[in-house]
Amino acid sequence: MTKITISTIKQKIEQLLISANFILPEDILEKVKSSLKIETNKNAKLILKMIIENAQIAKKEMLPLCQDCGNVYVNIGVGKNVCIMNDSINDSVNDSVNDSINQSINDRINDNTNDSDIDSLNIASNTYDSINNINNVNVINNNFSLIKNNLSNTANISFSDLNNAINEAVLKVYKNYYLRKSIVSDCLYQRKNTNSNTPAMIFIEYLNINGIKIEVNLKGGGSENCSWLYMLNPSVTEDEVIKIVLKLIKEYASKACPPLIVGIGIGGSAVKAVLLAKKAVFRNLTLRNSDKNYFNLENKLLQAINNTGVGPQGLGGKTTALACNIEHAPCHMATLPFAVFFGCHSTRRAETVI
Repeated sequence: MTKITISTIKQKIEQLLISANFILPEDILEKVKSSLKIETNKNAKLILKMIIENAQIAKKEMLPLCQDCGNVYVNIGVGKNVCIMNDSINDSVNDSVNDSINQSINDRINDNTNDSDIDSLNIASNTYDSINNINNVNVINNNFSLIKNNLSNTANISFSDLNNAINEAVLKVYKNYYLRKSIVSDCLYQRKNTNSNTPAMIFIEYLNINGIKIEVNLKGGGSENCSWLYMLNPSVTEDEVIKIVLKLIKEYASKACPPLIVGIGIGGSAVKAVLLAKKAVFRNLTLRNSDKNYFNLENKLLQAINNTGVGPQGLGGKTTALACNIEHAPCHMATLPFAVFFGCHSTRRAETVI
């Protein structure tokens, strides 16, 4: 069993938030550089050079890649045999063991226990593993249930514990590094800034890995506004899907600070398709879809998007998008959910496994 404390998760999230805000992912930076080599449009070349320079300055001077420091998405992937614990568990359990042993020793001494009996009470260390040996120490059998209950009560955490820790990490980083706070508490009426960039959007899933995978994604308002969900007729063809995407590119690409990363989710349900599109837009650009059909569709779409001539910042050129990523899932035979997310040239992300 791998034991990971909430404070460890919180600390890692703080580090990832700092990295995501100041360091453009290497795969995106390399794609911008390679696009610059083949770009022929004067304005496009100038803008691509500025994106590269901006990334260099942001990393060196610890300045935000973009003035819009974005919505914070936090994805927690819990691996097999992982226990997420409150930070007080070590002290609590050790105190319980020590108190129980000391009390038992005192009781036996008062009952005229000889030295050899007292020696038999020694336990190698006050760790979790030592609890397994307590049953072998007859003198504290009566206290074992108390220790187990204490351990159970201390180890159990609620989602709100983890949720609070994540939001505390966001608040700390955005405050300490003077990052723009953009979240309002009421979406429709008062729209008052929370002054903390919280709450973050938190997603938890179970993965077949060792440990816990943590991903931090940042998405500014411009690209968030370029997000769509369609419930298509199941008879829709590949060509019709391409037409839908190209229409969105021509009408909205310049609003999302191109060159873009186009994330597409196909299948599942209305809810699932949106989550797939989110996953796609934040996917590393070196990773391509493993399914041959969707791999080919990614390539067709990227070529078609760049042939529109929208270009960097909408000023013309070959580089309207750096990548088109597709994630797909099975769906109901009467439906075809289809979601599209635009990510800007500073689609920010960072991840780690603990």
